[in-house]
Amino acid sequence: MADDLKYRVFEIAGNSVLSRAIVDLLFARIYSQASQELILDFEDVEFISRSAAHQLLINKKQFEIQNSTNLLFINLLSNLEKTISTVQESMRSKIQVNPKIEVIESEDPAMIEELLEFR
Repeated sequence: MADDLKYRVFEIAGNSVLSRAIVDLLFARIYSQASQELILDFEDVEFISRSAAHQLLINKKQFEIQNSTNLLFINLLSNLEKTISTVQESMRSKIQVNPKIEVIESEDPAMIEELLEFR
């Protein structure tokens, strides 16, 4: 573990990781580091949004693939663990759907009214 590098998330994000941009900023700081294992320490972090957790997991996977190394999370409060686990499960089970979007152009007020009532 001597080669491990540890980064305190609190020093970059404070006690709440609220956005994807914060996660990207965190990864920008660690991306150039080569190590056997890299550690993100969540001590003093009390909240992570679902979107930030999603970005964290995406960046973690990309980092591990590109650097052939492990990225570990430590000192996670139970609510952080739960949010990250929930997002991770939804990422695993998500089916990619490409909805069909139909554009209708009309200046007919009756047709527009009918479409608005359909919603």
